[in-house]
Amino acid sequence: KNDICNHSKTAEIQFNSAPCIPQNVNANLDCATATASVSWDSSAGAMSYIATVKGSNGMTHSCNTQQVNCEIKDLLCGQEYYVTARALDEACESNQNTGHVVVTNSDGNFGCHPRNITTNLSCENNALIVTWTASHIAGSHNITVQGRDGYFASSFSTTGTNW
Repeated sequence: KNDICNHSKTAEIQFNSAPCIPQNVNANLDCATATASVSWDSSAGAMSYIATVKGSNGMTHSCNTQQVNCEIKDLLCGQEYYVTARALDEACESNQNTGHVVVTNSDGNFGCHPRNITTNLSCENNALIVTWTASHIAGSHNITVQGRDGYFASSFSTTGTNW
């Protein structure tokens, strides 16, 4: 006995592909406020986005938004950050973009303030000794000494942690 199948009817299935990967990710790091302003181009099919920054110390921060920008706060000064973004729809998410490294803020001057500054006046040597804990990204530090009367005593640029 021959069974004959009817192939004239087909079932239709509709689906959406994942949103496109966000492009042109940009970030500016404001060391004074410990905030990264992250932006990217709109992605086809995206309903929302997740931007992520990962510091050279391994800490990760992220923001979820329906906009094409967001601010990520509470970052540590003196870190290099790797910034990525991915797009989401109701069921899927895109791969992350190839990433963007942030080492400078918008004015191009990233270098955190030195910490633990101490001074010691040596009267027998007629010298002032200044020590500090350096930012690990700053290439050098400028030391300026000024008297109470406004008299400028010295200015120096150094790569060390004392002068």
